[in-house]
Amino acid sequence: MSPILDLKLLLVLMATHGPSILAGWLFGKALSHPLDRGRNFLDGRPLFGLRKTWRGLIAALLGAAAMTPALGLGAITGMLLAFFSMLGDLGSSFASSGVSPSPPAAAPPLLNQLPEALLPLLLLKPALGLGWLDIALTAGLFVLADIALSRLLYRLHIRNRPY
Repeated sequence: MSPILDLKLLLVLMATHGPSILAGWLFGKALSHPLDRGRNFLDGRPLFGLRKTWRGLIAALLGAAAMTPALGLGAITGMLLAFFSMLGDLGSSFASSGVSPSPPAAAPPLLNQLPEALLPLLLLKPALGLGWLDIALTAGLFVLADIALSRLLYRLHIRNRPY
């Protein structure tokens, strides 16, 4: 187990999601083209929900790539962490789009946070030399930090919802 590496990975995961939230707050609807290009699933709901945009994906990739060199992990590692994290986020959005009523309510507990932390950590486990305890600790801390920060950003009127 490497607590320093775990902290660095937690910071990168947070840096992946922060820029997309801030970009949405700064730009509003501008540049918010949906990742699913407006396509719907068989039940008529958007594939990834209404909040998954190209702007958010690009902001996430750039945020992680900007932070990782300062942490000694390299921009490519940051981009891979961010990309896999966004894939996990898209997977949870797809899964919860059939669970949440319209207008969207909170996703089931952990479904919103856990895939976006676990997927990149599991896929990069060998390359980063992570152990199972590293993955569990980092993912758990990400879930707690994401929930706390989401509520804070909601109170600051940066997020529209507290989750």
